Amino acid sequence: MEKLNNAPVALEAASSTQALEAATLTVEELALLLKISVAHAYKSLKDGTVPCIRLGTRYVIPTGAVMRWLDGAHQNRLTP
Repeated sequence: MEKLNNAPVALEAASSTQALEAATLTVEELALLLKISVAHAYKSLKDGTVPCIRLGTRYVIPTGAVMRWLDGAHQNRLTP
């Protein structure tokens, strides 16, 4: 029974790792990576909080840009 309880966590971790290896992320992958809801991910993309490229109605989320954004947010938080 223990393995069944950990299955979603393992799946989530595997999905996050695969997402980091791709050049771009889907909104769902972004939400998993940031541990936020898909709705919150869409909101963050729409308001410009998270870097993305808009192609028509589609969001293209460059993995490298998101990682730099996260690193910058982390650095800003550490600076007094």
